[in-house]
Amino acid sequence: MLSSSARRSASPTGWNSWRRNTFSKSIDDASLTSTNSGYLGSFASLQDPNNPGLERSLSTFDIPHVLQFSYTYELPIGRGKWIGSTMSPVVNGILGGWPHERDLALQ
Repeated sequence: MLSSSARRSASPTGWNSWRRNTFSKSIDDASLTSTNSGYLGSFASLQDPNNPGLERSLSTFDIPHVLQFSYTYELPIGRGKWIGSTMSPVVNGILGGWPHERDLALQ
């Protein structure tokens, strides 16, 4: 498995973003053992009982490449922020510091 990531942080604006890349390969000789699921590329029975090594191939759950993007944005609400800069500490504890987050994974 090969993995890389990059992170960018812009603290004064409350914006953080991440990018992750993963390259991998899963190889086995029996991804499925209890059912004949040919549409998944695997069978429960051996192709050649005299040579079980022929079963070795990519796993049915192999995901060779995953590209993931994430970001976090802290909403500008609360003490010292654009909205509600003069909030009391109690109100700031309830309304301030809320983030907005999103994740996107492409496989």
